[in-house]
Amino acid sequence: MLKTAIMLALATATACWTQAADAPPPAPFGQVEPFAPNGAKISLRLPDTVVIGQEIPAILLIENTGTSAFNITIGWDRQSMEVRVYDESQTKLPELPPETHRGSSGFISTKTIQPGKSELIEFPLEYYVSFRKAGVYRVTASHDLGWGADPAHPRPIAETTLTALEATSYQAISYVNQIFAEHAIPVDYPSSPSRELHLQKKLCVLRHPVYLPVLLKHANAGSKAAVLGIGHIADKEATTALLGLLKHPSSEIVATAAEQLVRRVPSRENASQPATLRGWFSQYQIDSLLPSWDSEIEKPFIEAALNMLGSTDPEVVQMGAHIIALRGEPENAPAILDALQKALDIYQPPRAGPDANTLDAPKPQKQLIATLAALRQRGWRTTYNGGTARMVAWFCQVADPTIQTPISDDTRRSMLTWIDNGPATLRICALQAIPQPMPDIYEQPVLKALDDRDWAIMRVACEVAGKSKRPVFARSLTQIVEQATEQFLEYAAKDAALACGARMELWQAFATVIPDNKRMVNAIRSLIEGTIELPSSNGSGGNRNFTRDQRFEIRNAWRAFLAANQDTLSAGQRVKLTDPETIAALTGMNFHPNQPAVELSFRDGTRWPPR
Repeated sequence: MLKTAIMLALATATACWTQAADAPPPAPFGQVEPFAPNGAKISLRLPDTVVIGQEIPAILLIENTGTSAFNITIGWDRQSMEVRVYDESQTKLPELPPETHRGSSGFISTKTIQPGKSELIEFPLEYYVSFRKAGVYRVTASHDLGWGADPAHPRPIAETTLTALEATSYQAISYVNQIFAEHAIPVDYPSSPSRELHLQKKLCVLRHPVYLPVLLKHANAGSKAAVLGIGHIADKEATTALLGLLKHPSSEIVATAAEQLVRRVPSRENASQPATLRGWFSQYQIDSLLPSWDSEIEKPFIEAALNMLGSTDPEVVQMGAHIIALRGEPENAPAILDALQKALDIYQPPRAGPDANTLDAPKPQKQLIATLAALRQRGWRTTYNGGTARMVAWFCQVADPTIQTPISDDTRRSMLTWIDNGPATLRICALQAIPQPMPDIYEQPVLKALDDRDWAIMRVACEVAGKSKRPVFARSLTQIVEQATEQFLEYAAKDAALACGARMELWQAFATVIPDNKRMVNAIRSLIEGTIELPSSNGSGGNRNFTRDQRFEIRNAWRAFLAANQDTLSAGQRVKLTDPETIAALTGMNFHPNQPAVELSFRDGTRWPPR
């Protein structure tokens, strides 16, 4: 009923069968027709008049005017839809970042349209384009529909026009307040992430400056969604408003406002490019947000970032450090060191177990260290003396390949001390500062770090040991492979063990963990790639649907295979395996013929194990 009412209220425009100015992307997964079939007709239906910043319901109608049925593939519509809008001078308006219209979609489905019948796709036009001013606009839309396209068979494009009007100040206030009223959550009602997300999407399309005052009012009242809405208004007044929100008492508001501000910040090296890119968002930054930056706010922007470093909220400190990394000067380094010292003084329990984060330092330590690296590139240098934060900075400077830092006897002694003492982040930085080739005095400290309670320290110790290529580390590294339940630690230990000359003991370690249902696929993949003569794969799949008895049988098959080929594998060579029964036993195909535990894909289209 709703679809019918909308369709009756909207104007219709016939499809234009000309090729789009931008070449269409390749046909997607689920293609059902080689090209647009005969009798297919698409049209675009939009309101005659819209108010800028408010909802614009749109419909793409697919009709079969021919005599034969044809198929279409729909679903993931917001990824497959291409929408272009042109003003009265035929200038294409900037496309909005996909974060406003991608990432949530329906199931992929194939539908058959019989002669005389039709299907429709509804989509919100305001998620795709921002109207800057009142006027008459030409709108084009197309959808891949599962049809292929090439220069001789372009994708059909529907076209129509609409008139956009600017909201009055009163209309803007009423409309925004109505949105908040519709999404209000009663005090005694549990919070709803989906409701908050929907509110954010509604506010992020209010890109006209007329909505700024009312959005700022709600932002000052504590609405994160309103801050995000301001972040999509591409003018200098919105930039100034976001700067003012950096003094808000709410940490969430401050961090959100800072995140929106950094999208507008130009690069120090090239003012025509953003200082930080966010993938698909980057072109929108260049077209719309960069022009909203005002050089006059540079000084208060840095001052606000320095104030953020004193926050007790790690997210706020992290954003403040990020701003300094983008625009700061060497003179800001002492403030970064003070913030890092406070972060290091907070006790962090050892990271261990399947869900341990072995890659990153705790917030905000990682960003603070990255900011010091950015300041080093601008000429800042630290000295050897100071607390643990300065020692972190010193070891990072020693490890920086772009800086030739002499390593004195004091530095060597300090490394030996701090590899085994202090906060985990300091110990990691001391490990990373060990020179290569590795002097003998570091063997024992690294061996001890390979048995540390903190798996992040252990992972870095694996990397350092691997760079040294010293056989003395091989045994500890293979033990880590057998023990580790965190993937990045396992990968680091495996690579380092191979670099240090481990062979049979490494493959035996992987065979040992095959009965572990969570680890069996990775273990078998490592065994296949390391012991069987195969070309490099460009992808793999896995199946863990085996009983415990079956997993032990697969383990036993690998143990027998390793024993039978011990001489070849110990020499660092791989085995050319052709026996179907052995292949089946090693991959579990004797239990599931069509679903091996691991299946590798090769560039020539073949797979292993062969079916």
